[in-house]
Amino acid sequence: MLKSKQTIHKKAQISPVFKYIFVLVIGAIILVFFLKFALKTEKVGHQVIKAEVLHALDSSLQAFSVSGYSSGAMPTPPWPQIVHMKFGTKANCGKFTVEGQKYPITIERIIFGPEEMKTKQLQAWTLSWNFPFRITNFFFLVNPQRSKYYLIYDKNDETEFEFVKSISTASKTSAIEHLPESFKVKYKESESEPKSVLKSADMVKVNYFTELEGSCPGRVSPGLKGSCIKYSNACKEELSSGELYKCFGEVIFYDGNKETGSSAFIGREMMFGAIMADSYEVYDCQYERALDELKRFVNLYKTKAGKIKSKKTLCIEGSGNKYDEFFNKLDNFNTDINTLKGAPSYDHAKKVSEDAESIKAFNKDELSGDSDCEMVF
Repeated sequence: MLKSKQTIHKKAQISPVFKYIFVLVIGAIILVFFLKFALKTEKVGHQVIKAEVLHALDSSLQAFSVSGYSSGAMPTPPWPQIVHMKFGTKANCGKFTVEGQKYPITIERIIFGPEEMKTKQLQAWTLSWNFPFRITNFFFLVNPQRSKYYLIYDKNDETEFEFVKSISTASKTSAIEHLPESFKVKYKESESEPKSVLKSADMVKVNYFTELEGSCPGRVSPGLKGSCIKYSNACKEELSSGELYKCFGEVIFYDGNKETGSSAFIGREMMFGAIMADSYEVYDCQYERALDELKRFVNLYKTKAGKIKSKKTLCIEGSGNKYDEFFNKLDNFNTDINTLKGAPSYDHAKKVSEDAESIKAFNKDELSGDSDCEMVF
């Protein structure tokens, strides 16, 4: 009987140990569960942020587009974490992704900037593109803390110096004629071109400027992005907001000592796009989209001209209706745009710019001030 009591007493002494072990095991299981839950929630939270970034960007750009000119920080307040954005090119042109996000999002806007940006906040700028009638808004995005831009001029050419200065952030001219100060773009003479990527930058791009008869450098320093912009004389003129289409030219892109491609620009707004794009592929994507949008509006105005013609039958010149001539001008415009799209060059850009000038002059001089006629735009 005494032995039995001793056995029971020993079991009673052992049971608290098992209770402690049991509590520790259960506690560990609960702790692991909550840790996994917290990590999963954090991961989902990051995915939600990534998914919302591009939608928020699109909404912000929409708000910007109500103005013909606007610039500022985007978004406000900044994103809670650094976002690595990538702008699609070639088959993915017009699509944007955030690193870690599986599927890209299409943003139906013409946006110029570096192909990749890592930032919590962007600097944004928008300009209305008129060629010669209003087409759409161009958007420019940059992280000035990590993307550095330089405008390079020939120190022996005073007019080139004045032109480059006029489009830099140091200019005091009309806001539509130069890059916003928040972009922190600098102008330098060719001998002081940066020679390497700065430690504080993810990307450095140098933009050389020259008139048609001038020469391009053929390369830039290793590790740098670059372009050579051959501009027309009209680019140097003081242009009003409705005349920026008179500026045109050709642009050649470089990646270090390698030439990566050449294209053209029509309008001062598109020249800014050539400055901000850090590669031929990035620029070509938006260039093609811009020309497609221009063609779409040309066709819309052809339709509008036809409708006006049906009610303004007395709007004639000689033996023909003025709207037939206007229609033909738009038709030729479309043909020249297609030529430029297939073979971008200085001469083809010049022809398209001349078409725009002719159309604007005809609309203003021949279709206005006459009760028998009505302006198309």
